[in-house]
Amino acid sequence: MTEDCEYFPFSSMSPMSSSSSSSASPGVDPQLTWDMASELCKDGLNPRRINGLMLQLIIMHFADAHLIFNPNLQDNVWTKDPKTTKIWITTVSRWDPTGQKIRPAIIVKRKPYDNQRFALDDRYMDAVMDTLPGGHPGFNRKQKGAHQFLCVGRSGIEAEDVAFEVEEYLTTFAPVIKQYYGLDDFQCTGIGELSPLKEDKTNFVVPVMVTYEFQWMWHLVKKGPIWKSTDLNVGD
Repeated sequence: MTEDCEYFPFSSMSPMSSSSSSSASPGVDPQLTWDMASELCKDGLNPRRINGLMLQLIIMHFADAHLIFNPNLQDNVWTKDPKTTKIWITTVSRWDPTGQKIRPAIIVKRKPYDNQRFALDDRYMDAVMDTLPGGHPGFNRKQKGAHQFLCVGRSGIEAEDVAFEVEEYLTTFAPVIKQYYGLDDFQCTGIGELSPLKEDKTNFVVPVMVTYEFQWMWHLVKKGPIWKSTDLNVGD
């Protein structure tokens, strides 16, 4: 069976749209409809920006009940007001499991981030990009990372439902996320086992894992003699 999935979660973010804030669905915070693709292209990707991207993708999905696949979760709409939100979504560095009692919750956590070599001396292996006008050398490296989405519920069933929702959403739109944000690869790689929350045994948690890859490219432009003023006399 083939499902037809609209690119609706991303429609209000498209740089082709001239009225993104006005076309946002009811209940969606206008702050979530800014063009992240342009920002990432302008400033480049790094672990912190990827962390922010993962957080925003999940927030945007849960900010509108119409986007939530599971009918059992459609009342769990996110808002930026802690007094009205029905699901807590934040990063692991900002989460207080004992003080923030809103459930369900999704906690975004960055996993190890690898910086890998493509070729000898990191030289860009492309005749077009190998040098800029003036003979400035080009370089690139592969960046590989992973994230976990810790899905917390008041019961095992609730935690599982949230995890399956996150997994379905990220798997369904992985091709769009990859293309839209200039990644070489993006995929949801699995769902972990259900277990009691370490800080509160009455709650349960299920991790959802994603991996991604992208290239880091740069050129070196010589401005003067290399390290001319370097002092090699380091003393005793």
